[in-house]
Amino acid sequence: MDEKPQARPGLPVSVMLEMSRIAPKHFEFDRLAREPSVLFERSGLSEFHGSVWNSGRKEQINNAISSGKLQLVNHDLIEELSLTHSKFHAMLHDMGVRVPPAVIHLTMPDGRKTTALIGQQLPEDIPLWVKKVSFDEEGQHFGHRGAGISFVIPRSIKDITPSHDHEFYQQFVVPPDGYIRDIRVYVVGDKIIPGYIRRATKKLTRGNLSGLFIPDKEQFVTAEHPGKIEPLEGELKEKVVKEAQKVRRALIERIKRRRTDLAKQDVFGFGSIDFLLDANGEPIVSEFDVGPEIRNVNGLSDRLAKEVAEYLAKKAGKKRTIHVLVASRNEFNASMLSHLKKIFPDKRLVTKKPLLEVVYRL
Repeated sequence: MDEKPQARPGLPVSVMLEMSRIAPKHFEFDRLAREPSVLFERSGLSEFHGSVWNSGRKEQINNAISSGKLQLVNHDLIEELSLTHSKFHAMLHDMGVRVPPAVIHLTMPDGRKTTALIGQQLPEDIPLWVKKVSFDEEGQHFGHRGAGISFVIPRSIKDITPSHDHEFYQQFVVPPDGYIRDIRVYVVGDKIIPGYIRRATKKLTRGNLSGLFIPDKEQFVTAEHPGKIEPLEGELKEKVVKEAQKVRRALIERIKRRRTDLAKQDVFGFGSIDFLLDANGEPIVSEFDVGPEIRNVNGLSDRLAKEVAEYLAKKAGKKRTIHVLVASRNEFNASMLSHLKKIFPDKRLVTKKPLLEVVYRL
């Protein structure tokens, strides 16, 4: 049986201990164990799971989950794959979804360590690879805003051999017209909602494609350097949405195979899936996130906030209480709660700050 996440790496021990100490009262564990509830953590469930584990109340909360009394959005495996992109790509590859060629590191259940090449051949083969690191070996998180992405021009196989499970090397995906694009869609329950395209401001050069020079920050897209924002529409939108449904179905099938107490829980309550375009203009999955950035393109942010509110209200039905764990200084969270209060009884809506906000008094 797979263990659940204990805590988000990278936090000081003193902070983790304080979070564990105040968690039972802050989250109202007794209420969650007694009262039919839906729990939604805006940035994933690692804080909740880690707090449950470290507080010594795991059996009580897991009993509520396994009985269906407590429903979590999202499933614990969803966040695990979001935090460790190499596992996400390996899972999709195993489920028959097209992913870029990648070299991943695997720690087997018996402790053995190995590397594997996954993925399908790309239309163009160039000597440029992308190194992606979710966490370093000390637990430092690199997964957001492009901090964990760098380029590699390998001289030998050792240059693209990952050292641990949170690191992998992916062959560079050549775009059809020289402009790298990051295409984002969002998932709310069973809906795929088109997002937008972030396009690099500068084209790749022959030097980039021949492996002489790595792309600079204007030739590659990150949250820090999003480039030009374009609408996702027309035929490309249809292609991306179709591919996103494949990803979602693969996640559902994978979760069915995972025999844990949480296997009855929701699959993908809210998150995003990102795609790149290959040399033939076909979308190929890049990554996904359970706490995604949302740019308000053509009213997208408010629409997503409304969709999430309606989804949570539907999951709660007429009897469940909704517990929402959200950062207090966030426009999207405020909009989501505003929509939720319009359609759901206030007496059955509980909002909580993340424990880190409480500990640090942010």
